[in-house]
This record gives sequence, structure tokens and C-alpha cells, in this order.
Amino acid sequence: MAAAETTPPAEAMAPGQWDLTAFEWEMVELVAWIAVSGLLAVAAALVWRRILIPLSRRTRTAFDTTLLESSDGRVQWVILSLGLYLGSMQIFRTYEYWRYCTAFLYICVVFAVTTLAYSMTEGVVTWYAGSFAEKTRSEVDDRAVLLFHRFAGLVFFFIALTVIFQHFQIQITGILATAGIASLAFALAAQDTLANVISGLILMFDRPFKYGDRITLPSGGWGDVIEIGLRSTKVLSFEQKVIVIPNAEIAKSEIVNHSVPDQKIKIQHDVGVAYGSDMHKVKGLIRSILREHPQILNTPRSEVYFMEFGDSSLDLTIFFWIGDYRERWQVTDDVNMAIKDQFEKAGIEIPFPQRDVHVRAQGAPPAEG
Repeated sequence: MAAAETTPPAEAMAPGQWDLTAFEWEMVELVAWIAVSGLLAVAAALVWRRILIPLSRRTRTAFDTTLLESSDGRVQWVILSLGLYLGSMQIFRTYEYWRYCTAFLYICVVFAVTTLAYSMTEGVVTWYAGSFAEKTRSEVDDRAVLLFHRFAGLVFFFIALTVIFQHFQIQITGILATAGIASLAFALAAQDTLANVISGLILMFDRPFKYGDRITLPSGGWGDVIEIGLRSTKVLSFEQKVIVIPNAEIAKSEIVNHSVPDQKIKIQHDVGVAYGSDMHKVKGLIRSILREHPQILNTPRSEVYFMEFGDSSLDLTIFFWIGDYRERWQVTDDVNMAIKDQFEKAGIEIPFPQRDVHVRAQGAPPAEG
């Protein structure tokens, strides 16, 4: 019987030497990448929360604080996902099945960076809303901020998908063409609404009027602005009726704002007196009335002008200023009442329209025969 074959004894391991395969060494490297990425993410979190954010709170503006607070947490995810992706690229690039893990980590990196960019953009918009939009009574600022949040989220998500598709060489031409056709069809169907929304955004940035301003409308009427929306503006008329005007119509029309640059208003008033009246006395009485009224301003000063010889009266024009345009009707009533009382006391007549009719007598017609 043949002697059994003997297997040579294994070589003795040197003290402290690890008997690891190539794959096991790569797993050790992967753990090292995970540990280093995690430590860097924790270090970034500490720098953000213990150094940068406290320092930013000492500055005069809240912009840098809002930006850092909005990016806190997202930066750590970017560092962690990027470290894992780079580690997988170095370790598992020779393995077929592990490429799916690398692809997944790449997607995580793209979405982490996109989330960071979106959060910082959202922080800027939030800072604007806190600094400017909340100081106004208009709802268009708040609605525009909300609309921007939703629109920015869709834009960043679309950018992330585009980057991922291009990395994996996936053709998106058909998707883009379909999206373009759908957007065109939507724009044509809702062009009036879109025009009003765009005009509302223009009104938000241009600010030709604000909540509470008194404006003259394109139709000739006037009222107080009670709401500025994305689609329309609402005005409360003198008759306490709400007038709803599309923003597109306001944007292309001439609007008179009586509240800008301040609430002062210049009032023009016409008065007529009878022929034969003492005009120096008439002008003196009117000037004294204007000086004594508490709501009529001394500067700019009031003026009284003898303008023309009318058909039935000697016509004067009065100019005076009041501090609040909302008191126009009350002050005008006070001035008219005072003029009537003073003229009656002084014997000055305020004539009504009249005509002198002259009848010319003619001879009787000759008798017949």
C-alpha cells in the first residue's frame, strides 16, 4: 500500500503579523474611511456650533447667522457622504458588485450638496422675510416668499436629478422636451394668471403703493389700498365698496398715490362774490379764516388769488395745505362754513348764476286795409 501523501506544514506566523486577505484589508480601509469621515463631520459640527454661529451673533446683521444656522447639519452630511464615496471609489473600484454601493454613495453626495445649497438659499429668503417682508402690511411679500420656497425646491431637485442622470449617462433629452412642451401648454392656458402674478411680484419690489395708501384709480375713482395680493389688489372706495383690480392692469396704468412722499395735501378751492364787492376786504377775510383754522398749515403758506371776471361773479381761487389728506372733506366744509358766515356778517354777497335779459319794444304791425 502506497504511503499517504503528506501536506507540508504551514509556515509559522511571525509574532504580531496578521494573516488577512486583500478583501479583508480593503474592509479595514473602509472602516478607516468611515472613522475619518465621521470625525471630520463631528469636527465641522463643533466648529459650526461653538465658533462660527456664536461669532456671527455678535455682528450687526442677522444675515450671516441665518446662513450659518440654515447650513448647520447639512455640512456634516456633505462631509460624511463625500468621505464614504471617495473611500469606496478607492477600495471597491475593482469589484463588480460593489459598484452599486459606490453609485448609491454618489447619489447621496449629490443630494447632500443639493440640500446644503437649498438650505442656504432658504436661509437667505428667510432673512429677507424677517428683515423686510414682516415690516409691511402687504400679503404679497409673505406669499412671494412661500412661492419662492416651493419653486426653489423643485429647481434644486431637478438640478440634482440632471447631475445624476448625466453621471450615469442616462439620456434625458426626451424628458426635457416633454417638460418644455408641458410648460408651454400651461403657460398658454394660464397666461392671464401668470401676467397678474408677475405683475404682483413687480409691485412687491417696485412698491408704488402700500397698505393703507390712498390712490386714484385708472377709472378716475379713488380709494384706500386694503390688500395687495399676487393676483389682484383690493381698494376700499369712498362708498365702502371693495374694488378688485388685476395686478396686470395696475402695472400698466397711471396710478396717483396721495400718500407719497407724505400725507400732506394741497387743496384748491374756488369762491365767487358779487360784482361791486370790495375785493381787498374779501381777500382779507378769507386769509384770516385760513390762518385761524387749526388743521391748515402755515408752511407752505395759503394763497388767495383774484382769477377772473366771471359771467355772474368775481372769481377767486384759494390754495391751502393740510397735514392729512384724510381730513380734506372736513377741512373744506369748515372753510366753506366760515366763509359763508363771515361774508354774511360783512354784507358780501355770494351770487348765483344770473343773466340780464333786455326786451326791446317794436312798433305794432300796420292794420289791414
